Amino acid sequence: MKLQSIIQGMVLAAIVLVATQAFAAPVNLLCEARVQVTFDEDRGTASFGGEPASVASFTATTIKWSTPADPGIGASAVDYKLDRISGILYQSYFCLNCMDPKLRQTATWTCVVAEKKF
Repeated sequence: MKLQSIIQGMVLAAIVLVATQAFAAPVNLLCEARVQVTFDEDRGTASFGGEPASVASFTATTIKWSTPADPGIGASAVDYKLDRISGILYQSYFCLNCMDPKLRQTATWTCVVAEKKF
């Protein structure tokens, strides 16, 4: 009984060790040398500029995610699409405080993998 319990504990520890190594670390990008984009394919999330992580969809060529609208500050929902081949991030939103709030705005950012400083 005691031996069976010890073996089960060892098997569980081995599974946890293998499982933690099977996941990739989140990736940080630096866009236009000033804005950080973080995505974590294992968790299915992405974030832009320190915003809370949002659910993202991942394919071999793109990563897409959206952030919710915040009418309190006049911000519409923002859609993001990162081209994994070119490193171009497309940011699309409605400018609620502009002359034509129905006009969709698009910004593009060139991104590279951020290097760790320390």
